[in-house]
Amino acid sequence: MALPYGQSHRGARLNKVGIDRGVEIPPGLVVGENPDLDAQRFRRTEKGVCLITKPMIDRLPPQSLEAEQSVLGAILIDRDAVIEVAEFLRGAVDLATQEEGTPVWFALRTDTSTFWIVDAFPGEAQRNAPLEGPIAGALMDNADRLLSAPPEINRADVLASKTP
Repeated sequence: MALPYGQSHRGARLNKVGIDRGVEIPPGLVVGENPDLDAQRFRRTEKGVCLITKPMIDRLPPQSLEAEQSVLGAILIDRDAVIEVAEFLRGAVDLATQEEGTPVWFALRTDTSTFWIVDAFPGEAQRNAPLEGPIAGALMDNADRLLSAPPEINRADVLASKTP
């Protein structure tokens, strides 16, 4: 079953799925063969039907082995790390809100496996605090497992901004 305007690529194996409007099913995606994996990635009913929405697809790592070896393998150690890092960063906003010297904080994703944390500070004194805070600590504690290279940390000066 697919709602209007969904698209599925070759090599995808779909069994007992509902696809939301505008969802593009990536090549190689398999749904309906592993109930536990399906439940982790999609909304799965008691009868085993999986609902697939665009946000769910956006959280998935690449589904083609070729893409994993050339892109994901160079950046992340484990295929499941993409989902784990994305979920960690979504939840890290609560920790960032508790950092008194960090009025602006963003967790961004520029492609399937590249993530960024961008934050701004009122002055130089507050700039180093997040590097020793709980978000950086959690990422560094798991860096060997999640990342293939140390995180890149760049300092930038804000030239102009528009914030609420």
